[in-house]
Amino acid sequence: MTQLDSDLLLRVASQETEALAGIYDRHAAAVYGYALLVTRRPRQAAKILARAVAGLARSPERATTSGGLRRPLLALTRPLARREAERRRLWLRKRRSFALAPDAPAELRERLDREEPEAAEETALRAI
Repeated sequence: MTQLDSDLLLRVASQETEALAGIYDRHAAAVYGYALLVTRRPRQAAKILARAVAGLARSPERATTSGGLRRPLLALTRPLARREAERRRLWLRKRRSFALAPDAPAELRERLDREEPEAAEETALRAI
């Protein structure tokens, strides 16, 4: 672990919020890039990045002195990104089967096509 990462981690453990910004600045590109690679969705990758940094802030002991900060950040990112990718895959499968249902109203199908997946999911669940 670099001296800067060690200092930032100590400051995070001391509840200094400015240290989180430093960790974010140093490691955001790698964490965001990985999350984007898995999810293929920029908005979700940004949310996952924020959750990973927050997770490190909640549990700074996850960062070992030998591994640096990037490894624990990516370890936090991996399940979040995979879960999001799986949620998206399942949503698309449900959306496809719902759209193909013969009794699905055309107006509802069109509305679901226009909405973002999160909003469309809520709309579809309310319609059922």
